[in-house]
Amino acid sequence: MTNRVFWYTMPPGAKTREGYRAMEKTIGRKLIAERAGVSMRTVTRVLQGDKLVAEQTRLRVLEVVDELGYTRNKIAGNLSRNKNSNFVVVLVPDMSNYYYLEIFDYLTKFFEKYDYIVSICRINENNLFKTFDTMLENRVSVIINLGFFPINEEYLKKINSAKIKIIHPGVGTDPVPINIDYSAAMEEAFCSFLGRGLKKFKFVCGGGKNFLEDGRIHCFLQLLDKYGLEKNENSIIWGDYPASNAMETGETAVKKIYQTEEPDVIFFLTDAMAFGGMQFLTKIGKKIGEDISVIGFDNTLMSKFCVPPLSTIDSSTEIEIQRYITYILDKNLNNDTIVSKFIKRASSV
Repeated sequence: MTNRVFWYTMPPGAKTREGYRAMEKTIGRKLIAERAGVSMRTVTRVLQGDKLVAEQTRLRVLEVVDELGYTRNKIAGNLSRNKNSNFVVVLVPDMSNYYYLEIFDYLTKFFEKYDYIVSICRINENNLFKTFDTMLENRVSVIINLGFFPINEEYLKKINSAKIKIIHPGVGTDPVPINIDYSAAMEEAFCSFLGRGLKKFKFVCGGGKNFLEDGRIHCFLQLLDKYGLEKNENSIIWGDYPASNAMETGETAVKKIYQTEEPDVIFFLTDAMAFGGMQFLTKIGKKIGEDISVIGFDNTLMSKFCVPPLSTIDSSTEIEIQRYITYILDKNLNNDTIVSKFIKRASSV
């Protein structure tokens, strides 16, 4: 057995390892004040960045802070001043959906230069209220609800009372409404298929019929009517998303379609659902882009790098995220309609 030797420096006053452990439990502002020869109030002012503290005093306090290895408890400090913590929490229904992960990644990178910490939390029907209780108890600063579970009036009242900003509450007025116009992009996609003689169109929603008013589905049904294409109860493929993850949902939906017919074109509610559907199509020997055309939504980074690259409807996720950031930072918000774009790639040549 290899012997490992650990070198460490004990703080002054900790003559033994036991002494160090005892100090580790008791280091606080009182001890800092005693070592620096100042009041606890002065220590608090230094740690809060009060510029009115004399420079010599400030340096002496910070020297003791470094010497003792003290780390400020910012959450406790905020709450003592009746302020919320600096956490932005993003609630998502499905961690496998790249759309949500890209939003989280963008927010994290942006807020590196601000005093916010971004965290992500998966919510479902079973943990929804427990999650909100935890966020209320910890006084998070912002909640971005990207799940499909509306916050009821009781919890919205609690959230507002705790002075927590919330985006997409599901009830009441949304402070950051996101309106997307899919019509031009989807019609461009339709026309490209109709020009090749393709007529059998399907839309994989993957979720329940509460999605019926979703702009993507609404636009799809309108275009079927406009171009005289077949429209029946099987034109939209429903499912249990987000109980199942997006990719499994897409795969299951395509299996269901091919039990009775072979379409020319399949639209998927998200890119992630399309990835699952494409895997099944490849498994049954279909050449994507030739035997069947596939279209996703969101234009996630993965859509460009999957095989074949996925055609998708780009709804400008970056603009959406910028609006969240604008609201969080209390700047003037632009609520203009976002116009989506058709990104044509090999999956729909």
